[in-house]
Amino acid sequence: MIDISEQDGIATVRISHGKVNALDLELARGLRDAFESFSSYRAVVLTGNGRAFSAGADLRRLLDEGEPYAVEFLTALEELYATAFACRMPVVAAIEGHAIAGGCVLAATADVRLMSGGTIGLPELVVGVPFPVVTVEIMRHVLGHRLASVVYGAKAYAPDDALRAGLIDEVVAADLLLASARERAEALAASPPSTFTRVKGSLRAPAAERIGAARGEGALMARLWTLPEVSAALSRVLAR
Repeated sequence: MIDISEQDGIATVRISHGKVNALDLELARGLRDAFESFSSYRAVVLTGNGRAFSAGADLRRLLDEGEPYAVEFLTALEELYATAFACRMPVVAAIEGHAIAGGCVLAATADVRLMSGGTIGLPELVVGVPFPVVTVEIMRHVLGHRLASVVYGAKAYAPDDALRAGLIDEVVAADLLLASARERAEALAASPPSTFTRVKGSLRAPAAERIGAARGEGALMARLWTLPEVSAALSRVLAR
């Protein structure tokens, strides 16, 4: 599911889980564990499998396995996002394919987002599922006052539009994406680690406090995600 390579203290973490790196219980836990192990690296580049960064939650599995699975999955997803957002060292997301819904949020946990192709966005309102607090606060940290327009618009943005919307920091040609991401990671890692960690922590403190205050939402969100009207909406999306 996750391949980690290292060069000069910078880890390249490649997600490779099915065709579109759909987030399920196993991937959420695997990525959380990976982020917890990054303390030995100077910086991290997070990328996908070429076709997708991550196309979001595995909705079919949520429908098929019901609320017991949803509790486990949404708890693991909350833990993944909180752990990734709190990562002490520089993280650069190299987005070479679709980063939709939960995949967009995963990319947003990074300090810098570079994109070469695919689309990125938050279609949850169209899909029919509510946002956990951790998702809202991570996206608020990235988008600020633009959050509501992105959420209510529920669009998938191509790279140039994503740049204008504030979802990414730079559009990069596909053949230069990983090299550019490594350069960004190297530049951020050039600061003394203690300095970078303190500055990053200060920038993220308001969101981190709100995320911490809402921890443990998994069971509540599972009930909301498995309400009959939500399940019906998911079924309609999957039938398209």
